[in-house]
Amino acid sequence: MEPVTLITGGSTGIGAATALQLLKAGHRVTITARDADRLAEFRARAGADDSQLMTLPGDTSDAEHVQAAVRLTVQSWGRWTMSSPTPASPCPAPLPTITPKPCAP
Repeated sequence: MEPVTLITGGSTGIGAATALQLLKAGHRVTITARDADRLAEFRARAGADDSQLMTLPGDTSDAEHVQAAVRLTVQSWGRWTMSSPTPASPCPAPLPTITPKPCAP
């Protein structure tokens, strides 16, 4: 059974590099990013099909987007085994614990 990873900020930089390595290692990967065009470019560069890669445009500062990303990942692949949030996330926290409340400074 393949691991399933959710990566935020996955269309460029460290997130994209992580996603590419995980895809090569046999993971199923969901990536989110704010820029839909960059997500499309990443998908083309990765050469992965829908059975391996899901891309979801959206902003991780929006709790509804994060919850939808988790829900769609689990609905599509039956599980969610790990996350790789980008270090630049505005509210670093484990994804299941993110709430709609703003971040405390």
